[in-house]
Amino acid sequence: MRAEMKQIAVLLAGTGTAAALSLAYAVYAGRVLGPADYADFVAATSFVVFFSLAFGPINGIVTRFTAQFASHNEYGKIRTLSREIAKRLAKYCLIGIIAGLLAVYPLARVLQFHSPWPLVIGYGMIYLTLLLTVPRGVLRGVQDFRRYNVNVVLEAVIRLMVGVALLYCVQSVVSGLLAFVVALVAVLFVSRVQLKSVWRDAVPEPVDGTSIRRFTVPMFLLALGGAGFQNMDMLLVKCFLEAPEAGQYGAAFTLARTLGVLVTPFGILLLPLMTDLPEQGRRAGRMLARISCLFLALSARPLLVFWLLSVPIVVWLS
Repeated sequence: MRAEMKQIAVLLAGTGTAAALSLAYAVYAGRVLGPADYADFVAATSFVVFFSLAFGPINGIVTRFTAQFASHNEYGKIRTLSREIAKRLAKYCLIGIIAGLLAVYPLARVLQFHSPWPLVIGYGMIYLTLLLTVPRGVLRGVQDFRRYNVNVVLEAVIRLMVGVALLYCVQSVVSGLLAFVVALVAVLFVSRVQLKSVWRDAVPEPVDGTSIRRFTVPMFLLALGGAGFQNMDMLLVKCFLEAPEAGQYGAAFTLARTLGVLVTPFGILLLPLMTDLPEQGRRAGRMLARISCLFLALSARPLLVFWLLSVPIVVWLS
């Protein structure tokens, strides 16, 4: 249990730092843009998060099979898995984005965006985010959480720095969203360097796609439901409420999403850990129970604080 505690502490430090930086940027953007434009800003990011979560199984698939291959020192298979999934993502997601661009104007009207440009940039954010899920899945699968932390924290730092500079020059939703694009592109280049340290000189080996496809379908069904549950409310609010009210809801929504940092380390750790346990001859149920109790103990205090001080916190954010 001590090893898992150490890993959770490392992940909590990284994801907590990234979440704090993301919240700082969200607060800054809200104060610069004002309620109406901030509603567009939050709705665009929720649109991106919806699709990122819906396609989240890509990260889980890469993580699961990377952990399996790493347990047998089959780093050539990890290299092949990463390359093939990235190639298919790049091709099929590009086709999806082109199709989405054809519907950008009616979709912008339904969601009451002042301009279609936030959605156009959102498509780019979705594309880059999905590409980034592959290297992060590899780092997660080999349980290299220090490099994983560098990856996510660097993205948050670049986004904050670039976003503050862009919004200082031009106070618009487009400027605020472009910071996400710049950060994602930069971190994709960093990820390539990080992956070379994983498989080093390993020669690519063939991978059996049957087991991967069998694992994919239930993961996607589960993720699609989770994506809708976590983001559909913000998109519906954007459709039916006026801009000031949508902006206030967006502030509360941003706060709630930031609190997701509490569960993130556990979600990142559990899949590769549970994949690796059978290889070590250890029971998964007992480990899952211990980690669940640890999560409940960790989350109780901040949830109590936000419950007691919810109104002043939301007023400060908006």
